[in-house]
Amino acid sequence: MRDLGSNFYCHESDVGKKTRAEASIHYLKPLNPYVEVSVYGGEITHNFLHQFDIVIFTDFYDRKKLIDFNHFCRTREKPIGFIYAGSLGLYGFTFVDYGPHFSVLDKDGEDPKSSIIAMITNDNPGQIATHEDKRHGFIDGDCVRFREVEGMPEINGKEFTTKVISPIAFTINQDTTNWSKYIRNGVVEQIKVPQTIKFKSLEDSLRAPLGPGFPDLENPDLEKWGRPEQLHVGLNAVLAYYEEHRRLPRLNNEDDAKELVKIYEHINSNITPGEGVVKAEEINQEVITNIAKYADAQTSCHAAFFGGIVAQEAVKFIGKFMPLRQWLHYDNFELLPEGEANKTVINSRYDDQIAIFGQEFQEQLMNKK
Repeated sequence: MRDLGSNFYCHESDVGKKTRAEASIHYLKPLNPYVEVSVYGGEITHNFLHQFDIVIFTDFYDRKKLIDFNHFCRTREKPIGFIYAGSLGLYGFTFVDYGPHFSVLDKDGEDPKSSIIAMITNDNPGQIATHEDKRHGFIDGDCVRFREVEGMPEINGKEFTTKVISPIAFTINQDTTNWSKYIRNGVVEQIKVPQTIKFKSLEDSLRAPLGPGFPDLENPDLEKWGRPEQLHVGLNAVLAYYEEHRRLPRLNNEDDAKELVKIYEHINSNITPGEGVVKAEEINQEVITNIAKYADAQTSCHAAFFGGIVAQEAVKFIGKFMPLRQWLHYDNFELLPEGEANKTVINSRYDDQIAIFGQEFQEQLMNKK
């Protein structure tokens, strides 16, 4: 019954008779006639994974199997894209690994920018000013090409990288001191250059999630400074708990929550400083307790949110747009009710919402028009 609260396609007539996949497939198939949708009921093996371009694991917490599957995918001659995501109550995460070397053909998907030149200096490095009525829109590291410049023929047709000074000025990686004097005119255009990025394996990234080009974990809520680091260690604790018990912590179970906090503290205290490593500077027991109490619940809004994130990342496998580097951790624990709330479940489709927000909240929700 609890599945009905977060799955948009299951019905009460399916309870006890079908898996979630079997209950959903007949509604998923008509959504796009060009996409083949099927249910596979066998064991996940290397041979099974071999047939795909990209695989996505959701709400699966067997650490050893995940690491094994990820290692297989990233070590193929043509790496298989690997996405791992989970929704644990009011906390969720997404991990992306597109192999040791992945080429991003277009990092932002926007049309190439261009600007009319107002001035080029003879400096080291050369400085370019664009007309005041139009911002150039470049960022540091953009590749640009010049054309139709009068008075400085050395720059025409050449490609350079930019360093932004202001919205109407930037420098290029070139000493123009001895070049001809700029006279007038000219256009500078952005060139889309493929960018090769490196992904860590799941095993390495769980231990040390940071790397070249991504010195910090993604933080979608800057009011929660340091929270992604806490949540990353928290996920490691959840995986360790699952390895010990072969299940997630039980809903609103104080003993399970205390055990997860101990596992978390043990893991965090044994993290040694090193390249790419993150550690929770302050152990927020309330956050870890909330992860444990609600890990076994799901809400439709969180499922939809992380489903959207996963779908976006899967599309990026074609090389358009910059993929996650490599984790997104996000929580909404501020939504929890203040004070006491009756969170006793009643064997209904809304049990997961009741377990998180309480019966009074659910009754108010049901009475809204």
